[in-house]
Amino acid sequence: MQFYSELVERSLDEKEKKEALGIQMNSASMRKRETMKNADLKTAKAKEQIEKLKSAVTAGRTSKLTARNPALTAAEEALKDATYHIHSAEALTSSALSDCEIMVEYCDMVEHARQEYQKELASLMPEVKIGEKGKSLSQDELNNLISHAHRKIEQLQKQLVKQQISEKQRFQQALEKQQQEHSRILDKRISLETEKQSKESDLQFQKKLSEMTEEFEQELRIQLRRQAAAHSDHLQDVIKLQQTQFQQEFQEQLKDKLKKARREFEANLAVSFAKLQGIEQGMKARAELNKSAKLSQELWLTSQSLKSAVTGSTAHHWTQQLRPLQPEVDKLLKTSDESRPIISVILSSIPEEAKKRGVYPEAALKERFMHVHRVCRRVALIDEKGGSLIRFGLSYLQSFLIIDAYSDMSAEDLATKPIDPAKLTAFDILYRAKGCIDRNDLEQALRYMNLLQGAPRVVADDWLKEVRLTLEIQQAANTLVALSTTLGVQAYV
Repeated sequence: MQFYSELVERSLDEKEKKEALGIQMNSASMRKRETMKNADLKTAKAKEQIEKLKSAVTAGRTSKLTARNPALTAAEEALKDATYHIHSAEALTSSALSDCEIMVEYCDMVEHARQEYQKELASLMPEVKIGEKGKSLSQDELNNLISHAHRKIEQLQKQLVKQQISEKQRFQQALEKQQQEHSRILDKRISLETEKQSKESDLQFQKKLSEMTEEFEQELRIQLRRQAAAHSDHLQDVIKLQQTQFQQEFQEQLKDKLKKARREFEANLAVSFAKLQGIEQGMKARAELNKSAKLSQELWLTSQSLKSAVTGSTAHHWTQQLRPLQPEVDKLLKTSDESRPIISVILSSIPEEAKKRGVYPEAALKERFMHVHRVCRRVALIDEKGGSLIRFGLSYLQSFLIIDAYSDMSAEDLATKPIDPAKLTAFDILYRAKGCIDRNDLEQALRYMNLLQGAPRVVADDWLKEVRLTLEIQQAANTLVALSTTLGVQAYV
């Protein structure tokens, strides 16, 4: 900043080198800004580190463990010096910056006055270019210039008188302001010096206090060691005597407590053993319960598998839906044991034909019934002895003329309403059986189909046999499902 101020001052005097000085002034101005920026950053970092150090010293002084540490005294001295140098540097920087600003302002004022004077000369003699080389002024131009200079001097003298009067007042005000500023700076410097002296006194006091405390503690340790040595001999004798007494009392109390502890241990052991037996019995019962529940679940699953084997199939035609039941029966036999002989009894009731050959599911029997129903209608007039070709033709023709009316009958009428088998024709039986089939009542359809006589009975005989076999398997599967449910309920009761 001082170099920049010198360049500004030289620019007022050295007119010929003004352009070169301008370049130097721009460069110096940039360096001044960078220097101020770096100074501000370094000052901020230094203050931050000082605050951290101050916090650490304060924390150390407030702690009982480190309050007397000599390192804190050295840290406080370093903190004091750093704070003093920071404040001094800030004051010098502020003073230099103020001088630089004053010099720049003065330079601007001088430059402005020069420009104003050149404008006056240009308005007085517009045809004359002031400052051009190789061109001289005429006598009239020179007289006009001298006359203007005299008038300007008189004007400036008058302004100077006024300026001296006003400057005297301003000087007085500036002097007072400078005195106030000087007093403020002096007070600040005195405050800093006072604070510095106070901190130095505190540091000296802390250092002296630490030294005296250390000496006192050292002397106190020596005295305590002496007293402890003298007191230790006396305590050794007392301790030996008390040790003998305590050992005797301890042995007696130990024997009593061991006897009492043994009795309590034996009592607790008996209680624990009884609890252990109860837990063991409970675990066995729980294991049996889990075993029974698992068996009931396996029985239920295999029973459901057997039941599903006779209730549905994925084949397209009923002739392809024949399914052997031997795998399901074998699985059910694995779940039976000596405690549940009823499972074996139920499984033994399943015919061998169903196990090896298999049974038709309900869907296949329903699909097959439609074929049986159609053929039975066509031979409804034929009895057991047979008939002529004309009778077969009449029966076939009659099957197209008679319409089934089972849709007008409810499921309750088909299942529970009393009937007279002697009054039912083959067509009545067939449409009643078809109504039961459509309502998924295979058992009632079997009852109706058993009433057929003659050729219709012969046609439906194989279907009746398969239905009976399927219903037997369904009955066995339903019984096993009910049994598994009962066993599962009993396992948790």
